[in-house]
Amino acid sequence: RARRRNRRAMTGPVRSDYDDPDHARGFWSPHTATMDWCERNYAVSQYFAEFWNSWSNILMIVLPLYGLYLCRHYRLRRSFYAAQVLFFLVGIGSFGFHATLRYDMQLLDELPMIYVNCAYCYILFSPMVQRRNVLLYGNIAYGVIITLVYIEWKNPIFHEVAYAAVIFAMIARSVAVLRQNPPRRAKILLATALSLYGFGFVLWNIDNHFCRSVEHFKLHAWWHIFAGYGTYLFSVFLELVVGRETHKTEMVRGLLHVPYVHFDV
Repeated sequence: RARRRNRRAMTGPVRSDYDDPDHARGFWSPHTATMDWCERNYAVSQYFAEFWNSWSNILMIVLPLYGLYLCRHYRLRRSFYAAQVLFFLVGIGSFGFHATLRYDMQLLDELPMIYVNCAYCYILFSPMVQRRNVLLYGNIAYGVIITLVYIEWKNPIFHEVAYAAVIFAMIARSVAVLRQNPPRRAKILLATALSLYGFGFVLWNIDNHFCRSVEHFKLHAWWHIFAGYGTYLFSVFLELVVGRETHKTEMVRGLLHVPYVHFDV
């Protein structure tokens, strides 16, 4: 039932197709995406190629909307708005990709992953540069170049390297920020965010390589949940450490005990 296809450009290893003969066709057939994940297609609904892999993106849709509300409430700078919007696009794109297995939805999933991390890098590096426009245009140029090259040259290794580059830059700068008299709870917040994302990444790899054995655990869906919440916590970390440039910041617990940053405005 499983056959090898192309490698996916999200973060790494080889992925297995899981078209089951009994559930291979549905509303969105034929599929045009270069990848098919470890969930039987149309097993739950004819309108969702991968039902659980689609709906597990709900955190990556709801949490950035909550973040946007907080940005508006505290009147934060536009870079924080942009990061939440791009985070939201990742959730929408991933939902659409897994629901349809269409190539255009695959791009809407993969490319915003680059964009949101460029936004995070801009937020992190902006306090240390005098000419922020240069940093802004540099990040925009990086995203545009990666987009044009990846659309023309559909090489997953290229996407992986481009994604990893901004991730490593983001983590390195975050660690450096923590060495500069960080706010209370910042270290725990960053460690929790990276741990959740890292644990989700481990599940993602297990799901990739042992699909037949772990299919019923829906590990790819759990990857979405851990990665989504970890990414949200990282955005809270950014607001906590970078937002204190202009405001007094404090991490508090909000609805359903979800943390956010209170700005003394």
